Amino acid sequence: MLDISIVLHNSERHLENLISSLIQQAMPLSDISLLIYDNNSSDNTLLKLQQLIEPLIENFQSYHLIEGKQNIGFGRAHNLAIAQGCNDYIFILNPDTQLSDSCIPILMNTARNDTENISAWEARQSPYEHPKIYNPMTLETSWVSAAAVLVRRSIFEQIDGFDHQFFLYGEDVDLSWRLRDAGTQLRYIPDAVLTHNTYQDPSIVKPLQFIGSIRANLYLRTRFGNLRSILKGFKLQLLLLRGVHQQVKSQRRLILQSFAKWLIHFKHFRHASKRQIQHQFFDWEYEYAREGAYYDISPCLTMNNDTKVSILIRTIGKQKLLSQALACIVNQTYKNIEVVIVEDGSESLNKFLIPYRSKLDINYQALGINKGRCHAGNQAMENAKGEFYLFLDEDDLLYADHIEQLLIAVKQHKARVAYSFAFELPSVYEKNGDGIVREGNLFGRFKRPFSFLKLLHANYLPINTILFSHSLYEECGGFDPEIDLNEDWNLWVRFSIQNRAPFINVPKTTAIYRVPLEEEVNKERHKQLLDYQQRVRKLQSTLKVELTVEELLRLTHESD
Repeated sequence: MLDISIVLHNSERHLENLISSLIQQAMPLSDISLLIYDNNSSDNTLLKLQQLIEPLIENFQSYHLIEGKQNIGFGRAHNLAIAQGCNDYIFILNPDTQLSDSCIPILMNTARNDTENISAWEARQSPYEHPKIYNPMTLETSWVSAAAVLVRRSIFEQIDGFDHQFFLYGEDVDLSWRLRDAGTQLRYIPDAVLTHNTYQDPSIVKPLQFIGSIRANLYLRTRFGNLRSILKGFKLQLLLLRGVHQQVKSQRRLILQSFAKWLIHFKHFRHASKRQIQHQFFDWEYEYAREGAYYDISPCLTMNNDTKVSILIRTIGKQKLLSQALACIVNQTYKNIEVVIVEDGSESLNKFLIPYRSKLDINYQALGINKGRCHAGNQAMENAKGEFYLFLDEDDLLYADHIEQLLIAVKQHKARVAYSFAFELPSVYEKNGDGIVREGNLFGRFKRPFSFLKLLHANYLPINTILFSHSLYEECGGFDPEIDLNEDWNLWVRFSIQNRAPFINVPKTTAIYRVPLEEEVNKERHKQLLDYQQRVRKLQSTLKVELTVEELLRLTHESD
């Protein structure tokens, strides 16, 4: 059973798509209570709602509408609507959304199978996915958007729901952080998809969003941050007050009003948090962001699932690392995947792989003896049955949209190679190399447009960012067994020459590439990479490049 809470305000134009998508959910309406609060709409919202809902009222478990006499704000209105329900789960939903048929069932099924310490599940928004990071293995995230989030009623009521002092914007971050301070976790569910019609043009700055967001930033810093964090918030607001970044009309007046409201409510925010977790602020953001905030993901949502992709893993049997790599593959939104695992050594993974075989199509082979990374990689390509290949070293990670975004890119451009941006993640490994002891901060190092000339000079493409066609492997062969490091660089150079066209770039961060965090280990690795860089350059100096002038211009355009 589920309560759906919706707050309306001049939402007439969105209602037909919203209600239609609710009706089409793959669950009976008799399991749903619809709770609606209208924030004093001045258009025909209520009339339109009546026309759409009246024929359906008997089908719902229950239906409650509160007609507000004034606009009391987003969070407060949701609290009043939610108070009319009693089901264990609450789906907080914006009126300007349209759900895919399986959105609610996926969220509900996930929630029922999760442990009690998970309190909220956020749906994925299209066309613009929220760029905040999440854990690629567990899907845990630091805050959830209230545009579409499923919440346990028990914990929502325990923390008294939304804070009324947030009129609009920031109330979802505040709710999320209070849920986490109460000892629970939040998850992002990429398979549960909806369309959020919030922007006609993503470059437009909405005045309400602008002032609501900057006000919320100071509120949140006051409630969850230390003195240094609050002072940083002041600095950011003073820069706006001075007009350094003029975003909207009457900006100075709006910011001064925001300061006044903050002073009035200072005591409320400063003394209303347990501060159990050290919440982070990144200037105006509340989490480190992935590149691609306004990258349109909608084409991938209608993509056919008929192209098999082979994810190739070379391993030396490090089970802790391999379990993380497999977990992020399980979370991929594109499902037609085979996982080709080649163990460089004797067979040790059969028992370990048993629980994963029910979730993934796994092709596993052990070489018997240690033959090296290149032999293992070549054997993986030889064993693969997919039309496209992607390497994932056992210590690296993929975000859930990695395969879908690369695959739709090669299909749209009729290309044979595509790559995305990646985070670099400095990490400390266990002494036996089996697991990760500690991680540093994510760094967006790998985010360059394609350049053939730069690629000839040095490798700037982590191995797990590139999706390439089986045909390129057939034409170019695999890794050179004489190269122990930078073997992928040599492969990319040969592919680019054979491809005769730039690799398609997906300007979105969808992967994580690990490097050593410890200074001494990193120095030694860097020394080895430089040594092999010279060897590979010498080897590549003999490569023949036969291109037309047009092909040469296409390959070198980014470097001009």
